[in-house]
Amino acid sequence: YVVYLNLVLFCFNLLIPAYPLDGGRVFGSSLILFLGMNNRKAAKVTAGTAMLIGFGMIAYALATLLMREAGGQLLLGFIGVFIFYQSWELWLKAKNDDLGNDPIFGRQCYQDGETSANATAATEMGTAAQQADEREII
Repeated sequence: YVVYLNLVLFCFNLLIPAYPLDGGRVFGSSLILFLGMNNRKAAKVTAGTAMLIGFGMIAYALATLLMREAGGQLLLGFIGVFIFYQSWELWLKAKNDDLGNDPIFGRQCYQDGETSANATAATEMGTAAQQADEREII
């Protein structure tokens, strides 16, 4: 039973693309790395998607509460409120161009759409060129 609960929690956390859950973080990073969005646009798309998911969770919890099937879905409603609030904060950060302190969209490797792979390749090419220049001088 404990293994089943852990698997459900793992799937909920990773497979739902709602920020600040892990699935939302993967979704936001994928928008930047694979689709080439800048960090501000990716933050807005991620926040908008997560707000819709959070609102859906709240609406479902309220609907079950009104149909007298309360109890099991109350926690889902609270999670939906948390997701919606955190996504709204991300939306405001993106709108005000204040993503510098965000753990995902504020990373230096995501600034101006530059991926960490491109940054690493540029650094390696620069080091190789510098070493070649040093060999020519000697």
